[in-house]
Amino acid sequence: MDNRIPLKCGDRLVFSDTGCGEKVFTIQKEIGRGAACIVYDAFYMNHMGSKKNVRIKECYPLKLSVTRHGQCLDVPDNAVEDFARCKEKMARAFQVNNSLFSVMGLTNAVTNTLDIYEGNHTIYIVSAYLSGKTLSEETDLSLSDVVSIVKATAKAIQRIHDSGYLYLDIKPENIWVLEGTTQLVQLFDFDSLVPIAPDSWDVPESIPYTKGFAPPEQTRGRVSALGKYTDVFGIGALMYDQIFGNTPGAAACSPDAVYDFDPMIFDGKAYSDQLFLLLTEFFHHTLAAYYGDRYPDMGLVIEMLEKIQKHACLLTPYVRSSQISASGCLIGRDSELTRIRQWFLEGQTNCFFLTGMGGIGKSELIRHYLIRYKKDFDTILYLYYEGSIMETITNDHQVWINTMEKNPAESMEDYYLRKLEAMKQLADESRFVLVIDNFQGELSKDFERLMDGPWKVVILTRSESVARGYAHLVLGPLKNHDDFYRFLEIYSQRPLNALDKIYADQLIGRVRGHTLTLELIAKQMAASFLTLESAERRINQGSITHLAPEKVRIHKDQKTENETIRQIIRMIFTTEHFSDTVNIQLKLLSLFPAPGIFAGTCQRLFDLDSLDDINDLIDTGWVQSQGSRLFLHPVIKDMLDSQPWDTKQQQAVWKVMTYLQVALKRTQDPHAREGRSVIDRDEILLLSENLLRSCKNISVFNTSVPYQKLIYRTISCISRSKEDFILEYGSHLLDLLGSTHGDIQADVCDLLVFLCLGKKDAKGVKKYLSRAYALAKNGHSHYLWGRYYDMLGNVYDERLKGRYDEGMDNDIYKHLFHTQKKAITHLEKSSHPNSRDVLARNLLSQAILLIRGGSSDKALIRQLLTRVQSIGEKDEGHFREIMICGFMARAWYFTYIAPDFHRTVKNLGQAEQFASKYPLDTLDFIDNVVIPSANILTEWDDCDEAAQWLARGILICKSKNGIRLFMRKEKELYQYLEDVFPFRPAS
Repeated sequence: MDNRIPLKCGDRLVFSDTGCGEKVFTIQKEIGRGAACIVYDAFYMNHMGSKKNVRIKECYPLKLSVTRHGQCLDVPDNAVEDFARCKEKMARAFQVNNSLFSVMGLTNAVTNTLDIYEGNHTIYIVSAYLSGKTLSEETDLSLSDVVSIVKATAKAIQRIHDSGYLYLDIKPENIWVLEGTTQLVQLFDFDSLVPIAPDSWDVPESIPYTKGFAPPEQTRGRVSALGKYTDVFGIGALMYDQIFGNTPGAAACSPDAVYDFDPMIFDGKAYSDQLFLLLTEFFHHTLAAYYGDRYPDMGLVIEMLEKIQKHACLLTPYVRSSQISASGCLIGRDSELTRIRQWFLEGQTNCFFLTGMGGIGKSELIRHYLIRYKKDFDTILYLYYEGSIMETITNDHQVWINTMEKNPAESMEDYYLRKLEAMKQLADESRFVLVIDNFQGELSKDFERLMDGPWKVVILTRSESVARGYAHLVLGPLKNHDDFYRFLEIYSQRPLNALDKIYADQLIGRVRGHTLTLELIAKQMAASFLTLESAERRINQGSITHLAPEKVRIHKDQKTENETIRQIIRMIFTTEHFSDTVNIQLKLLSLFPAPGIFAGTCQRLFDLDSLDDINDLIDTGWVQSQGSRLFLHPVIKDMLDSQPWDTKQQQAVWKVMTYLQVALKRTQDPHAREGRSVIDRDEILLLSENLLRSCKNISVFNTSVPYQKLIYRTISCISRSKEDFILEYGSHLLDLLGSTHGDIQADVCDLLVFLCLGKKDAKGVKKYLSRAYALAKNGHSHYLWGRYYDMLGNVYDERLKGRYDEGMDNDIYKHLFHTQKKAITHLEKSSHPNSRDVLARNLLSQAILLIRGGSSDKALIRQLLTRVQSIGEKDEGHFREIMICGFMARAWYFTYIAPDFHRTVKNLGQAEQFASKYPLDTLDFIDNVVIPSANILTEWDDCDEAAQWLARGILICKSKNGIRLFMRKEKELYQYLEDVFPFRPAS
């Protein structure tokens, strides 16, 4: 506590002035205190009677318990010697001050001490008065003023150093700021002054200091360790104090100190980031606790302060850097970071394109790079594309230059050019990088103007075509599964065990390694307390966008979103900017998952004049291509699936369904199929199958007439190897039709009964046979009854298990014969256009039954075969299967009824030739040509030829690797092969 009593205003100090009589000084006010003195403003009257202002410093130590009586100081007996030393020190400081004042360059930097007087048991130093204030009294300074004053102080200290002294007491109270200028200051209070070369004086064991402004070597009394760097610390502490309003603590003096400039006295938002980078560097090299880490002398301090001063002036133009943040982790992108680093260091072009689909991690990658290497840049502008380069640059919220704004009368283009020119001037000879995120434009004239600047430009875009000719990196999924596992562990906040990794692999494949989607899934697991197993199961049963209802938090494009996965994915893949036409194409493509659809087929199917829109979608990552096939990424597909179908989109789907249905109908007509390849037919079937699967659970489509027609045509044309699909959608179609369209339902029931017989599914056979019976009973139609008995005949034929030779002695054979007769009778009476197809089949079936049963009624058999041939010859292509089976029936006739090997082989050859001319479904070829040929040749004891036919069938089945129906058929053929060789005659 300071209990010192100052002189009062009006007190007169009378001193004897050698040769001039008395010198009278009148005290006006106290202006400050130090550890050893009190300072006053005073005046005296000169010989001309004019008032002269002076400053008087009274030796009055704080710690010696000195008291005042009147004007005199009373010194306790135990402090007399210390007080004498204090006066001696002050007198010596007066002498040094006078000597420094006369030194070139210091005249205006140190106080002009006029004289020293003794009286009132102490000494007084009188100095010239200059208008101004101590720095501690200044309250209206700008940051630029502060930097200027600190720089002026550093220059004064530098001159003191050049004169051979250390100042050692830099603080606001010892700095006199002259009125009207910040470029010149005067130092006073030289009590702590010591010579740089200590041998020249009797240096005391310790030096007084002011807490907060002195470095460790001074506060610890290590006099021998003092140097110019000691005053360097004082300058740094002075700057810190003037900026933050308090002296630096230990944390501010650490080697890796980070300074938060938000709480500083001045408005930090008004200054460039470069200022804070320079201040940070300045503090690191002035406030360092270890003197070896500080600037060694004031020359480097002044040089740095001059750089800082340029950025401290609000009138100095600058571009404000963007604030950049990134997630805490970047996994598996080391090679990409290296590639970007290589371009920044060695790139011949000034523009770099980083492309990839939305959500793959482009923004996160470049942000991490900029944060990791931020010391490489003076200015970083991270901009979001706003429709054009001009709009992006002229947006003052994105590109803010402190001295620039648009003139109301100025056109946008003029402002763009003026702003671009200002940016070029500011970027010249600086390390300036400009990032444009989500670029969606073309390489326009404005883009070329931007490329003409002295900066590095990084473009983030989904479009690959715009990157041609520039340095370019395509960002795809992570390559290492361990990186995916680590990624999931971090965001789900749980470790993965061996089983988890199996489910993780399935999830990774499901989303094709899409980074953002995996992050969302992992965060959803954490938010909804899901295991990887349950998450994977839910996604497989539904979709990614409907994983769970809980919201998740994600940082995207400098904003934090707290939404459901569905909403977040919609925000990333918004389709609002697309035209109706493009949205229709996207929605249609969402119905054809990978392997997708051929580009040419797409153009025909979607009725497009050109593929320009599709190419644009491929270029921007919305549509993926593999060869000439087009498909959507599963994440985009899930997002589109979650959006409702508007009227135009629904009509487009019905149009596609109709196109496919008509195309399939054409493939069933051999005349319409001329000139068209089987590949076209297979592609149409694949598209139809995928479209039906996609539409099955969409209410606006799954009850529509085009959908029902497409199911009927698809299951009628598709290979029987797709038995599961046929059974699923055939049953589905029956449910949709209810009690209508009996003839169509009869076709479907016939197909399903046939497949169920092959699968040995007695329950299924009964179900669909009963359905056919109900249709016939309720329909009162000869055609429907004929269809029912036709199906029932197939059931009896299956139950007979090839025991035809028993003839009428077998009850099942008799049931089969009479069932066929009933079918023929009803079909002969029917006027339905399809009656003759089913009639021909039943006529043929009965002829074969009689032949293989060894019937003696040759006339009836020939009659039946003749009727079949007459029906088939009217349209060979349409009745190709009947015609082929007719040749086989004749081969059986000439084997069993009228044996003739030559005519048998001739009919077998005709059947094969006909099958080549009018190709059958693969399984139909095996059932109607391969197996019967082998059976017939076995009956003629030509086992080698029979075996060759069976081997041919086996090879066909093997070529359909993995298809269950062909696997069953292959097993059946091997059994036939085993049956053939036991009957081979001995040689």
